[in-house]
Order: sequence, then structure tokens, then C-alpha cells
Amino acid sequence: MEKIRPIQRTSVGEQISDQFKEFLIEGRWKPGDKIPSESELAEAFGVSRVTVREAILRVTALGLFESRFGGGTYVKEIDPGIYMNAVIPVAYLDTNSVLDVIEYRQVVEVKTAGLAARRANEQNIEDLESILLRMTKVKNDVEKFAEEDLNFHLEIAKITKNSLLIATMNVIKSALRAAMFRSIQYRGNEKGIAYHRRLIDSMKQHDEKETMRIMEEHIDDVYATMEKDLRKLEEESKDLAKCE
Repeated sequence: MEKIRPIQRTSVGEQISDQFKEFLIEGRWKPGDKIPSESELAEAFGVSRVTVREAILRVTALGLFESRFGGGTYVKEIDPGIYMNAVIPVAYLDTNSVLDVIEYRQVVEVKTAGLAARRANEQNIEDLESILLRMTKVKNDVEKFAEEDLNFHLEIAKITKNSLLIATMNVIKSALRAAMFRSIQYRGNEKGIAYHRRLIDSMKQHDEKETMRIMEEHIDDVYATMEKDLRKLEEESKDLAKCE
């Protein structure tokens, strides 16, 4: 029999490094911020400093943290292009990166939706209905809602049965998740729920053109709102920096 490696349980250090990435995605730790000391983190997580150090090294190896000799560990400034690297997970997105992700969605997801409408069966529609129901149940929790929002769009790709579309969406799903999270923070979720309802209804009818039109309208609306709000926030941050 070929050599098979035993399945490894997730280590405590890996669980902590995953939480570090969540802090970055949620914007709790921003580029340039100094993270708490090993001692503070060890006390907060209830683990040893060695375990915390292991977690920090994991995230540093991904290029998301940087250690400064005698000065602690900082969240690193990263080129937006790194988000498209399947080897390195997305940790945070700046203004241009968020808009890049939405532009990608404008290009790819519209045609994907049309293909899904053509190929959807009853079970596919039921699966989308289930996801939409979960979205409505967690609409007051931004993180959970963003996760279900992502699941909805990944499911549409899955319905196409196009292996390349499915693989591509999965490769960049960290970027999609982070951008959706930011979008929901600024926009709320009522429009998203309404658009998803319309998408399901048009897919039930296998109406490719209408499904594509709704998806295009949906993502264009997200882009317009996010561009306006993010640029405004960026300008306010620059003005604040000048006053300091």
C-alpha cells in the first residue's frame, strides 16, 4: 500500500493562529498595529507563551505579521496582489482590494449565475432556499451572515457543474468572505436578502437572462455603495492623520 500520512488533529497553536487571522479580517488588528505581547496573549488564551509564539510564527510565515527586534510584533502592510495567491490565506483587505474583489465578481459571477439557472434542479433550489433561510436567521450577526452569503454564491458556482468555476471560487473564497464581511458592515443585509430571493425565483424558472440581470444589478449595487463609503472613509482617515 502507498504511504499514507496519519491525520493530525488541529493543534492549539493552529487554533490560535486562526483566531489571529479572524482578528485581521474583522479589522480588530489593522496594518501597522502592534499586537499584544506574548505574555498578554498567553494569559488571554489560557495557554503557554511557547504556544502563543508558535501561533505568531505561523502567521508571520504567511507574511501577515512582522517582528521588529526589541520592538514586538506588528501587522504587516501587504501588497493587494498577495490575496490571489492560493497558498497564502487572506487576512485583511484594504480599500482597493475590496473593490478588486467586487470587480472580479462583476466579471465572473454574472455568467456563472446564468449557467446555474440553466442547470439547476429541484434539489439545487432547495439547497439555496436553505441557505437563504439561514441568512435570515443570522441577519443580526455580521460574521455569520457573511459566511452564509459566501455559501450562497459558492453554491451557485457548484450548481453550474463547471469544475473550473467551482475551483476558482474556492481558491479565492477567503478574499470573497473578507470582502463580503466588509460590505455587510457598511451596507447592512436587507438588500442582500432581497436580491438572493429574486435570484432563487428566477433560477426556479431557468430564466438565464433574468438571473444574470439580477446578479449584475446586485453586484453593481454592492460596488457603487462600497466605492462611495470606502473612499469617504479613506479621506476621513487622511484628514484625521493630518490633524494629529
